[in-house]
Amino acid sequence: MPIVDRFTFVGQVRDYMRDFPEFNALVVGEETSDGLINLCADLAADDFSNTMPPIGVFTVETHPSLYLLLIGTVIQVLRSAGILQARNNLNYSDGGLTVATSDKAQIYLAMANALMTEYEHKKRNLKISINAGSAYGGVRSEYSFIGAYGQYIGIASVDSFTAVRFGSILF
Repeated sequence: MPIVDRFTFVGQVRDYMRDFPEFNALVVGEETSDGLINLCADLAADDFSNTMPPIGVFTVETHPSLYLLLIGTVIQVLRSAGILQARNNLNYSDGGLTVATSDKAQIYLAMANALMTEYEHKKRNLKISINAGSAYGGVRSEYSFIGAYGQYIGIASVDSFTAVRFGSILF
């Protein structure tokens, strides 16, 4: 079952980024198209799938964490916007007045990098957790025999530890 459908997810990304015409003083309309948000969501899901440890292939619809998918998508959107800003950067002056256009590349990339640290940490922890939780047959430990196959008592000395088993094993 999908965590959210694509249409709703695009709206959530737009809400998070506050990318609405009424908030965009210097951009006419929305800065990021729905198509670009969808592409960035696919890139974020692919990034999650291809980061170690390998635990499966995820899409926007099957991603295990809405938060990580949202932040990963926003990072991709900010990188894309930074590329556009860098490509269109132009400074010119006339009569002592200097004007800079599309000079926000560093701001976009700094925002993406600020989000990246938390994103990578949480992504790694979630993947490790999912990987451990889905281990075949569970995670084995020598302590699992205690209580299941008899009782153990430890006899300690200064230089060694010897375990003596007593009780009976039931099959």
